[in-house]
Amino acid sequence: MGKFRMYASHAARWSSIVLMASATAAWAEPAPDPEGLWGGVILYVPGVTEIEILVDLARDHEGKLAGTISVPSQDLRHVALTALAQDGNEIGFTFTRYSTRAKMDVVSPFRGEIGADGRTISGQFVEGGVNPYRFELERIGEAGSEPPPITPPPLHDLSDDGEELAALFNEHADKVRLVLMVSPTCPLCTMNARLVRRYLIDETDDEDLRVFVVWGPMQNNEERKDAVAATANLADGRVTHFWTPRHTLAQAYMKPLGLADDLEPAWDTYLLYDRGVRWGGAPPAPTFFMYVEKPLPEEGVLNVETLARKSRELLAADRTGAQ
Repeated sequence: MGKFRMYASHAARWSSIVLMASATAAWAEPAPDPEGLWGGVILYVPGVTEIEILVDLARDHEGKLAGTISVPSQDLRHVALTALAQDGNEIGFTFTRYSTRAKMDVVSPFRGEIGADGRTISGQFVEGGVNPYRFELERIGEAGSEPPPITPPPLHDLSDDGEELAALFNEHADKVRLVLMVSPTCPLCTMNARLVRRYLIDETDDEDLRVFVVWGPMQNNEERKDAVAATANLADGRVTHFWTPRHTLAQAYMKPLGLADDLEPAWDTYLLYDRGVRWGGAPPAPTFFMYVEKPLPEEGVLNVETLARKSRELLAADRTGAQ
């Protein structure tokens, strides 16, 4: 009889454990659903080289994950992903593309973690299975949908002497101003415009900031329609876009930037101006500037994180009266 009571006691306790485990399982958080359209970047060098990607994830009729990846800057659209797998909030998939330079397939796995709110995926992208880089994705739509459209902002035509830009520059002399001299078809220029949006515009809601983008023929074959399309890379109410079909303004900027006369015009430059700087008969020297591929000091090579930080420092210093 004593043994029976002991067995009964053990059985009751085991039943209790089983019930508790079942209750715990019932209350456990379900694995986040990765289905959707995800937009984000591969951060090769943050603030310097960031490649935008779109990842579309869905389940097939058997409930298995399937998906595609698009890399707009490389003109890759809806490339099928392989090896898709999910384990709780961890997810992985593989991107394979043919490299014309290496004349072989480059197999690159993504391994990431879905955020607790199911709105983000971040982790590591290993290019060619060798070089690891961080990637970040944000859910921007339903599976199979298109990215939200961006209405191109207005584009203003610029005279050779830049008088329209000069007038607006002086009109906002009480603000911190950033001037971009860029090409509408150069992938590096359009990427840098997106980086300015990502690191400065999206992170700074200060109305005392103004950005002026001058799109021009850096590659010598750009047209106005190219600039119209490029404006979507940097759309915001504080940003004004201009188009010039000639090198006149870029040549005028060579002297204030300290570029020798025998060099190419001052395209691919990013010029920051403090409050109070005015445009006279020629473009003024910038308070701070950065550049791409110029025979100038290495510390001035463009890093948009640095450019954004300098912009915020000017905004804060002007407001507090600090030097």
